[in-house]
Amino acid sequence: MAAITFPPTPTVNDIYTAGTRQWKWNGSVWATVPQSYVPIFSDTAPSAPSYGMVWVDTTTMISYFYYGNVWVEVENSGATGVAPAGSVLQTAYAENIARIINGLGVIPTDDTTPQISEGTEILSLTITPSSVSSKILLSCSYMLNTSGSAPVAAIFRSNTTDALTCGFSYSSNYVGNLCLEVLDAPSSTSSLTYSVRCGCTSINTGYLNCGTTYYAYMNYKIRSTLVAQEIKG
Repeated sequence: MAAITFPPTPTVNDIYTAGTRQWKWNGSVWATVPQSYVPIFSDTAPSAPSYGMVWVDTTTMISYFYYGNVWVEVENSGATGVAPAGSVLQTAYAENIARIINGLGVIPTDDTTPQISEGTEILSLTITPSSVSSKILLSCSYMLNTSGSAPVAAIFRSNTTDALTCGFSYSSNYVGNLCLEVLDAPSSTSSLTYSVRCGCTSINTGYLNCGTTYYAYMNYKIRSTLVAQEIKG
């Protein structure tokens, strides 16, 4: 950095500017004038940074400020910051407001694990973890009735065959909202797709968010949802 030459005979409150920095003469010394920056959001660092500039890396959501001639990471930002384990780093959401599923697929209610090839998909979302140590908390709420056997539901991750968790109802008619929840540890920073698949022991008509004979419960406000949250490990 080039040497700064201040005016030799300043008066109180004089401002001196060099580049993007400013100083004010307080009667004794040239005091630095604090700078205020609007954060820059980008997946690459600004090419011509100046002292005090704030940059948010949109790939990792880690924040930095420019000090001296280096970018310094701001604590409590991004997956690698010092935010405590258990912090929510991002959330993804999906919903389905459909009513009738013709040809609802089969998921057996036996001693086998539900497979991603079974049943019919009713919900799906994508999330990209920012760290391999992160976990994904999945929460699903759904209402499913069928014209025959008891309904089954299971949550899957795209690169696995077995269900992460599952559940079913003993009744096929007038089933209220049911919930599934699981904490997944994918150990990945790749894009992941999570889905909910529903079925029953034989192909039937499925009635999502409604009963088998009446569709307008709660003025059609009932919906099935899937929420995925990245939890810092």
